[in-house]
Formats: sequence, C-alpha cells, structure tokens
Amino acid sequence: MPSGHPDWQTWAGRSVGGETIDSINFFDNIESDETVLFNLPVVPDGEEHFYQNLSISSSNDSAVHFISLIVVATGGIWWSQDFVIGGNWDLPGFKFTAGNQAQIQVTNSSAGTYLFIGNIFRTIRKV
Repeated sequence: MPSGHPDWQTWAGRSVGGETIDSINFFDNIESDETVLFNLPVVPDGEEHFYQNLSISSSNDSAVHFISLIVVATGGIWWSQDFVIGGNWDLPGFKFTAGNQAQIQVTNSSAGTYLFIGNIFRTIRKV
C-alpha cells in the first residue's frame, strides 16, 4: 500500500487531519457505441481527494462495456476496466490535489441504448 493512500494510516491517525468519506452517484442512458463523461468535483484548496472504490451496473449483458477514471489535467487514463453487466473495484491509491479533477468515462459497446448506474467512494483529507 503506497504511503499516500488513506488506508496506509491507522484509523486513529485518520481523524487527526479532518478526513471524511463520501460517495458520488452517476447515471445516464448511453446510446450504442457512445462514450459519456461524468465530471467529479474539482479538488478545492486545502483538500486532497483519494478515490477508493468504483461500482457500476448496466441492464445489458450482450456486450463488453468500458469504464475509466481520467485525470482531466493530462487527459490520461489513470485506471480502466471492462465489464459486462457491472462490477465493483477497489482503486489503487492516487492523490488528487487542489485544483485537480477526475472524470469517469463510460462506453456502451452494445447495439442499443441502456441505463448505466454507478457510484464512486472517496476520502477527503483536509491539508
């Protein structure tokens, strides 16, 4: 576990910095072969965000779909996974500092329009 990841600390040490855990929901009807971006909040001054767990589900089981976590500043894919009906993944520790933003990118690879529903958990650390 990298030292920058919140789970590296003890539970007693986590509360000292004023850390909280919350989640962000996202959903959309995504058309065939369409990619949709879900913007996550820009990290405000005085905070660091760690995205820890991502889940998604779809009503379609006929194609392999794709989900990625993007670093907006660089446009680079930080994490990516394919899935059929859905999935739930623990994310490797990566710190988003003040002014940075992440996006969730979802691609529907099926022949129809389907509803995709997801959730991402994050730790917010006061610095």
